[in-house]
Amino acid sequence: MLIYEDATIDEAVQLGLADSGLSKDQVEIEILEEEKKVS
Repeated sequence: MLIYEDATIDEAVQLGLADSGLSKDQVEIEILEEEKKVS
């Protein structure tokens, strides 16, 4: 399992997809930790 982190969940997903060369339909995405809200 590969783990990617970024400022938002969407950015982390896009980073992982770009790195792997796969599409969202070809992978299983599991969110391990929700985004932290900045006040």
